[in-house]
Amino acid sequence: YQGTEHMVGVDGDADEAPAVRLGDAYPNPFNPRVDIPVEISVGGRVRVSVFTPDGRRVAVLLDEERRAGEHVLTWHGRDRHGEEVPSGIYFVRLESSTGYDASKLVLLR
Repeated sequence: YQGTEHMVGVDGDADEAPAVRLGDAYPNPFNPRVDIPVEISVGGRVRVSVFTPDGRRVAVLLDEERRAGEHVLTWHGRDRHGEEVPSGIYFVRLESSTGYDASKLVLLR
């Protein structure tokens, strides 16, 4: 093959494990509750929020310092005021100073 304009490379950091990761939520679809595994490789402030597909924050499940390790959070399908949210698709987002991850949840009432 001639030329280098079509060459691709591999990022040297691609083998590193992510600093934060959401595991597979279970059960999903869920009713009335879902457990959300969270893996944190570096301790620090962590926020886990639930959003609607249009980006509206429904609930904050965690917003505090956490040690590195595996944790499980539970969401009962309620908003920040304690009201039940309707059936539908929701997104959970994990954020820390070292990275972020997101996944989809389906609530069936």
